[in-house]
Amino acid sequence: MSAFSSLFPDLFNSTADKDAITRYMRLTTFLMLLEGRLFVPTLVTLRKGDPLESNIPATTYFGFETYFDPVLDNATRAWLVAKMPKWRQDYVLLNQGSLPDFTGKHYLRTWIDELARRRCIWCWYGSTVESMAQWKIYGDAGVAVESTPARIREALNGKIRGTTPMGRVW
Repeated sequence: MSAFSSLFPDLFNSTADKDAITRYMRLTTFLMLLEGRLFVPTLVTLRKGDPLESNIPATTYFGFETYFDPVLDNATRAWLVAKMPKWRQDYVLLNQGSLPDFTGKHYLRTWIDELARRRCIWCWYGSTVESMAQWKIYGDAGVAVESTPARIREALNGKIRGTTPMGRVW
């Protein structure tokens, strides 16, 4: 098992894979599903409507970047530096090895930005109580669809490249 998969495992086990989850969506999105079409946005797309999408832990929890140290070997760090904006590269290169090390947040931010370009996300709600926040967003002209992680995996099987790791967001 790689360092990455041990830090970010697929969090649904065989029991939880059968738990009911709900997707709140606009009517147009639901009609696309009925036509057999599916739009799963990248995090970059979601950030157009919410700039904090996928950024909250990194911006609000002091020391959050230390959780990523085990997966940041030298090759990964070099790749991330190459992907950084110039100002961030300059900061990291000037401050590497300083004590305390304040460069971790820049590696983390770049990692999150690169994931946002490459990862799609499809949010489902996993509680037995309905979400008033979701109904507020989608309720005027929306629907709620209930499924399970197992059914979603089965429906996507063979239709997408790669895997479909799932996990709860608290």
